[in-house]
Amino acid sequence: MKATGIYSAAGSTLTLHPTASTPCTSNVVNPDGPSRTDSVLAWEGAVTAYNVKSAEAGGDQTRIDKIAHCASQTRYKATAPNGTTPWSDGPTVTSRFDSAAYMAQYGVKGAIFSNVLPWYQYARTDASVKSVAEHIFDALYLPQLTYPVKPNKDIPGNVWNGEYQPIHRNFPNFNAASATVARKNLNAKNAACRPLQSNPGEQCDEFPFASTKEGAGKGDGNFSVRYVPGSENGSAGAKLAVWYGQDRIIDGDAYGFRVK
Repeated sequence: MKATGIYSAAGSTLTLHPTASTPCTSNVVNPDGPSRTDSVLAWEGAVTAYNVKSAEAGGDQTRIDKIAHCASQTRYKATAPNGTTPWSDGPTVTSRFDSAAYMAQYGVKGAIFSNVLPWYQYARTDASVKSVAEHIFDALYLPQLTYPVKPNKDIPGNVWNGEYQPIHRNFPNFNAASATVARKNLNAKNAACRPLQSNPGEQCDEFPFASTKEGAGKGDGNFSVRYVPGSENGSAGAKLAVWYGQDRIIDGDAYGFRVK
């Protein structure tokens, strides 16, 4: 951020003042107060911080996680003996706040920067998820080799290299619609796996995951199922669940997936 003009070192100050849209509030925390004013020389190399907060009452009360969105900016102006510049606005930063009790293990309340698309990955070199990673790799990049067979199958999840097909988390206990999605995903996955041969200790793996809105139950045929070792399937599911919690991926959130 840069205010243009010529300001003498003596007697000139720069004021930083954060703002946030409803239902959020903001204030500088170093030093305490709603804004910070210091001499131009004192700002060189200086660091300041501010908090952005949202009241739960300001969130979407129709959702069990009461999400609230806000935009914040850092406004600034320079003051010199011969006058003061108009306020200038820095870049807008978007945030989302939630009170998701189903994230209790990672904190009932949380916040994220929402102007980025989160993504997660498995590595084919990770023995604990190797077969699942290989299955997802084929689903994303070689869908014609996956089962069930479908002409021009296009499985979502890839958001790189010109592709933008995110998948979205589905939490079964979020509401009746999410519960229906989960039930349809399970039934469709089981039906698709029924004709396939399996070995002892294997489980039917699906992609997109059962925990997404784009799972087998969506009904468009753009999914893949494959039998994989049960231990790897369980490990992959546990890792995904941890990531959901740590990155606060709540019901309906979009994300991308990749295989390393």
